[in-house]
Amino acid sequence: MALKNSILRVQLFFDGDKKPELIKTIVLPPGYEKKEALICKRGKRTENTFQWGTGPIALSLFFVRYAAWCSNKKSPRLFEFVGKIGSPAHTLETSVLKKCDGLNWTLDMFGNAEGTDHNHLLSVIEKGSSDKSQAETPYRQGVNVKLLPFDALTINWRNADLNKTAEFEVLAVKLEEQWKNCITTPEISNKIEAAKQQQAEVKEDRPAEAKRAESDQRQTMAQQFRSLSVVSIISYITTAMLPARGSLAIENFSAEILSPECVNVLAEKLVSDSIRNFNDFFHATFEPPWESLPLVPDELNPQKIKELRFEGARVPDIKRSIGIFIASNRDLRERLAFMVARCNFPDMWYWFTAISFCKDRQSERKIAHEVELALNAAAEEPGFKENFLIYAPEKLPRLIQYFLDYDCVVAARLFEKINEEGRQEEARIRGIIYGDTSAKKS
Repeated sequence: MALKNSILRVQLFFDGDKKPELIKTIVLPPGYEKKEALICKRGKRTENTFQWGTGPIALSLFFVRYAAWCSNKKSPRLFEFVGKIGSPAHTLETSVLKKCDGLNWTLDMFGNAEGTDHNHLLSVIEKGSSDKSQAETPYRQGVNVKLLPFDALTINWRNADLNKTAEFEVLAVKLEEQWKNCITTPEISNKIEAAKQQQAEVKEDRPAEAKRAESDQRQTMAQQFRSLSVVSIISYITTAMLPARGSLAIENFSAEILSPECVNVLAEKLVSDSIRNFNDFFHATFEPPWESLPLVPDELNPQKIKELRFEGARVPDIKRSIGIFIASNRDLRERLAFMVARCNFPDMWYWFTAISFCKDRQSERKIAHEVELALNAAAEEPGFKENFLIYAPEKLPRLIQYFLDYDCVVAARLFEKINEEGRQEEARIRGIIYGDTSAKKS
């Protein structure tokens, strides 16, 4: 199968049950239809071989985690491989990426970009910011999805291609366990401790001004949300609620996201985006899919899953906080109403079901009445009636009932007129098809 010239295709083959190891890689570089595939096998270090150790394990774990991210439709939009000193992400950066151009095994695996000495691996893996002076700042790596899209990576384990999130997670857990066993050797442990000591010394020597600047540069959750789309925020929250993060981490996250600053930012984002993204946010469960739990095969049973799930206060409380805040802020309320009053029937109907998640009837009523006011102007705009007429007389009564539930009588009458016109049009058409007698009976 020929891929686009600008795409890299990577195939990783693992063998072994309890301790799976990478046994072979096949990399098809951009334009590979004109080249031979790069095949590298595990073995003693000679040409086109690699030895199974911390570097290849960390690299394998990176690609397996990326594959798991690709297979999970509720994953965040941006994949990140993150860790502090003494983590697989640290190993990947310091033992693989920083030495990539000098490591023969990475050259044998991925090859260089045509006409250059630049290893393809350095183009596939994008390094994030890593400040060694900050213990809190992890090592971060991402993927150049344009060069390695999700369908260009194949993970094969025990002679079968993996395609489910749970399968990738099982393999990842086993690989990480091997990585941990490898770094317990005295030589590697000493290197990690030396790196941690150097980090502590660098941090201690920094002037107070630099420390204050560092503190100022740390982004709060609200600041992160400002740079994300609503779709990405939904994924962000869903990932933050993964049971594997532990109850304490989830409780801390829940407390921060319910802070006034976060609620303010999220409310602003929602009324500034599309009505569909607004609806999707309020309908989101923020629950990770069952298959995303990092369990080994013999633990895949309902009781184990239930024990791992966090049973404390849930993030959906954020919906109530946002709804109350929007209702109390005239500008946000008017902007949301303007958007709702100009959407079509499916989105408006879905919006009513969305705001019910606010679970605060007074706030819901206040927002609904603002929509009723906005409809006065929207109803005069070209195409407004036509957007709803096609749903009369069968479906429009549902929308009318929603307005009546919130005592929006004027809005209900507006749509009742449209609904009646639709009913008359339907009768006229039936009269043409079945004759005047049938039309009168209807």
